[in-house]
Amino acid sequence: MKQKAINVLYLLLTLGLAVQGQPLQVRSEMKEATVFFQGAQLTREAQARVPAGINELVFTNLPLDIDASSIQVKASGALTILSVSHRTNFLESPGQSREIRMLEDSLRYYKNRIDLKRSLLKVYEEEEALLAANRSLGGSERGVQVAELRAAADFLRQRLQEIKTNSLKVQQEVEKDGERHARISQQLNRLRGRASSRMGEVVVQVSANSAVNAAFVLTYNTFSAGWNPVYDIRVADIDRNLELLLKANAYQNTGEDWNNVRLTFSTGDPRQWGQKPQLSQWFLRFDEEIAVMGYGTQRKILEIVADNYEMDFEASPAPVTAQSAADFVQVQEGRVTREFVVNTPYNLPSGGDRRVVELENNSLPALYEYFVVPKLNPDAFLVARVPDWQQYALLPGEANMFFEGTFLGKTFIDPGVTTDTLELSLGRDRNIVVKRERMKDQSRRSFLGNRTTDTVGWEISARNNKRVAVILNIQDQVPVSTQQDIEVSVEEMSGAQYDRDRGFVTWRLELAQAETQQRSIRYSVRYPSGKKITLE
Repeated sequence: MKQKAINVLYLLLTLGLAVQGQPLQVRSEMKEATVFFQGAQLTREAQARVPAGINELVFTNLPLDIDASSIQVKASGALTILSVSHRTNFLESPGQSREIRMLEDSLRYYKNRIDLKRSLLKVYEEEEALLAANRSLGGSERGVQVAELRAAADFLRQRLQEIKTNSLKVQQEVEKDGERHARISQQLNRLRGRASSRMGEVVVQVSANSAVNAAFVLTYNTFSAGWNPVYDIRVADIDRNLELLLKANAYQNTGEDWNNVRLTFSTGDPRQWGQKPQLSQWFLRFDEEIAVMGYGTQRKILEIVADNYEMDFEASPAPVTAQSAADFVQVQEGRVTREFVVNTPYNLPSGGDRRVVELENNSLPALYEYFVVPKLNPDAFLVARVPDWQQYALLPGEANMFFEGTFLGKTFIDPGVTTDTLELSLGRDRNIVVKRERMKDQSRRSFLGNRTTDTVGWEISARNNKRVAVILNIQDQVPVSTQQDIEVSVEEMSGAQYDRDRGFVTWRLELAQAETQQRSIRYSVRYPSGKKITLE
């Protein structure tokens, strides 16, 4: 009896130890995401009841491509974190998303419809075959009465017509349902392809003197997310500031939808090497001459040994500053990264589709001028000049242009330009009307001796149909001679700026509302008679 009690006690102790040694599955919830141009740092929170002793906590349903070196776990409670590791769970697969389940239901619905309609088509086919097999009327000894023949023919014709009509209608319905079934199947395969059949897990070993309710914060980096800057350039009118809206074109393919997550978009790159560069010694030596025999002739070539050392020196990594996500700040002097914190929780579904998130809107004072080259195109192009643009810390990115509420096209903002003024082309404005017409009374040809002189005159008129005054730059040209026996002289240019070397003529006009101004240019070309020159 005593031995039996000992065995029962031993069994209970063994079961207790086994239960204590089992890993605890912990479900966490996504709370924050700091998205970089390539990659993201994700923050999850979880609550767990931790028994006394040393226990193993397994955070499940995590992305597969977690950067193991970036994992950090913080705990609040009377316990100690002993170790943190990452592993892949090959046995369990993540739960299907709501969208996948809905598509699967739709797929089954249309498959059942198609199967039923194909069965109905089979019934029609069998009925048609039955009618065809029983077309013979009467027997060999008795003929068929005319009335019976007419009645049978009417019945067969009516029934066959109904069968054909119904079959055609059902066939059309089967084709439509088949198209819907195919589209749903393609979308379902696309979503299933994004979802991984494996899950990542973070294993945390903790020690607690007594059972405790603990709160955990888990952070890690993933490479399945990113964003790129996109701008909207909006100009309501040329007497107003230029509105520059920065947006994040964001994506994430972690396999988990981010719902009500606090998003932060950072211009940093956590993958940059954080070790400071270090110079090595630079040795100089004399170049060595090597004699080489070739084709019976001795030649000398120089082998530049010092080049190898120069290459090593140039290949040293550029100075970089390693910063954590907590160090990124809004634009400050001396910083090369910025953070855009989205105050409202945001939803960012997993998948290839991108989402646009508005980040900031700047009202920039700009100088607006129009440019036209009527010889090539009579349309005037609006250009906005933004002075001291460096203070806005712009990012390189594509920009959508809007002028007076109309989409004009796309351009690219390049902060790498070294000028103090940023120029943005805003496209054509049909309210500036420019005409270039040849002045017949000023254009003529004359002869003197063996020389021919062609005189050409052009009149350019510009009208401002906008409600505000504008500045219009008009550019034309005078031919430039490349031979001594061709002489070019400018006779009239209406006060334009003349670039003699390139032959460019430029007028800068200030046009008031509904004002029209004219400018003219006249030049002559003198060349040997008998030669041909094309002017215009």
